[in-house]
Amino acid sequence: MGANVAMAEAEDRARLSQALNELDMRIHANLSRDEVMQVTLDGFVAALAADVGDIKLLDGDEWTVRFVCGFDPDVIGLRLSIPDAPVATRVATLRAPITIQDFLAEPESFYVGFPRIHGLRSCLAAPLFIDREVVGCLFAWMRDSPRTFTAAEMDFSRRVAASVALALDNARLFEAEHAARMRAEVAEQRLAEELERTRVLVRASDELMTASDPRELLERLGRVVLDATGMSRVFINLIDMREQVLTPMVATGGLAAPLGDRIPLANLSETARRAIAGGMPLILDYERPELPPQDKAIAESNHARLVLFVPLVYRGEVIGHISLDEPGARYDFTVEQMQVVRSIAAQAAVVLQNARVLEREHGIAEAFQRAILTPPEHISSLEISYLYQPASASANVGGDFYDVYGLDGGVVAIVIGDVAGKGVQAARLTVMIREGIRAYASEDPDPASVLGRLNSLMYRFTQSDMFATGVFCVLDSATGALRFCNAAHPAPVVLAEDGVRTLEAQSGLLGAFPDARFIAAEDILQPGEVLCLFTDGATEAQGESGLLGEDGVRGALDRLRGTPVEDLPQALLERVMAYSCGNLRDDIAIVCVARKATDSS
Repeated sequence: MGANVAMAEAEDRARLSQALNELDMRIHANLSRDEVMQVTLDGFVAALAADVGDIKLLDGDEWTVRFVCGFDPDVIGLRLSIPDAPVATRVATLRAPITIQDFLAEPESFYVGFPRIHGLRSCLAAPLFIDREVVGCLFAWMRDSPRTFTAAEMDFSRRVAASVALALDNARLFEAEHAARMRAEVAEQRLAEELERTRVLVRASDELMTASDPRELLERLGRVVLDATGMSRVFINLIDMREQVLTPMVATGGLAAPLGDRIPLANLSETARRAIAGGMPLILDYERPELPPQDKAIAESNHARLVLFVPLVYRGEVIGHISLDEPGARYDFTVEQMQVVRSIAAQAAVVLQNARVLEREHGIAEAFQRAILTPPEHISSLEISYLYQPASASANVGGDFYDVYGLDGGVVAIVIGDVAGKGVQAARLTVMIREGIRAYASEDPDPASVLGRLNSLMYRFTQSDMFATGVFCVLDSATGALRFCNAAHPAPVVLAEDGVRTLEAQSGLLGAFPDARFIAAEDILQPGEVLCLFTDGATEAQGESGLLGEDGVRGALDRLRGTPVEDLPQALLERVMAYSCGNLRDDIAIVCVARKATDSS
């Protein structure tokens, strides 16, 4: 009889050992903590041939049912106070498994809470550890009859508890590693999205900043937002809130729009007027039930359903807007698309406003320059030719200027100069210099006196960073007597029959210093000789061997001796352009003057 009992116990231990091995293999297979708990509970109940089971976790001063096997799932989440969970509390105190053979044989105070609610008779309960702390209790229950759990089953529960503790720790590490990997992947994804957004915005900035005028800028803006969003249709309008008008500028994807027309805002749909007045990005739904009939008709004619509206806002004022959609589709715009378009619109508004200001200033400056660069006065005793070449067609109006006009007594004034800077300020200063020279020369034509008085005027009435270079010559057309003063400008060159000579007489910049001294020099311009004056756009031409310089210009003029006066400016320009491969760094002004030959000469 004893041998049979021993054999049965051995078989039971072997069976439980096999069950533990199988359970170990499952719970140490990179499961989450919740998965470890549920797999352990299911295997524990099955190995003990129990009716039902559960796991309660200690949560402060309460026990909470978190996992069940055989119970109704509604049991999960049940909270029990310490007095209502005496078995779990005893297990946590002893830190060891315990069994209850029959709750009906236990004191009334012990048969409470969970077992009484569910009519349970007996159980085996084992502690669950994490980092040596009891965090829960593993239960196997018998419903209808008492049961005496064997020593092998008690040992099995201890070994399960130890294995689960290790599995839970591994699961914690696995989950931490998984969470860290997920965070890294999310961060990497966000970084990739941010880098792509940055690349899009950099490309947009490059496209917008290099536009030559507002119209080209808006056309580029349309292409940029289509490329950035993958959409197929864009509508861009300019808005003047002061005059309450809208001007369509860009329309793609079959949109019918009167480009360039000024449309009163009052004539727009109610939806569009509200969006413009709000000045915020919106998704315009043209299929909402309360859509006004006029808006519905406009939307249907353009096959518009959902439209992304993004205003162009400069210093709080709406100056235009971008509208994007997919014709005939209710396209759901992503947050990323809306953010990208908002960022591009913010850049575009600043660049657009600056371009419009520059365009207005450019028009003003061009008007100044047209007034300044008038053809020299016709003087019968002289051959005069001239040329002005801007660095590029789209360049800002420069500060180069020239003037040739007659004074009293057959004396001719010849002027060339270059003002620092470009645009309206440079043009205004050029006008001041030109008119100042004319006024002072009419009183006293001495070149040093004229430039000295002009210097005082400029120093007193212009900004400290506004200055100029220039040459003022006074030529007696009858005798060829030439007096000249050079204010830090490239020296004029005389083309003679036997070579070229430079007219040296350097003084300081105009407008830079109040007490600058200006010195005049003299020369004789013989009949047949040509006086050539030019600005630093010629000397600063950049070639493979460096700047052309005054020596290079003088060499070019030497090779052009004998060229008719009327052709000389263009011939010199061609030499400069050839040297710089057609790329001028600055504007060029050239003036050539020669005395006409007479019978006596």
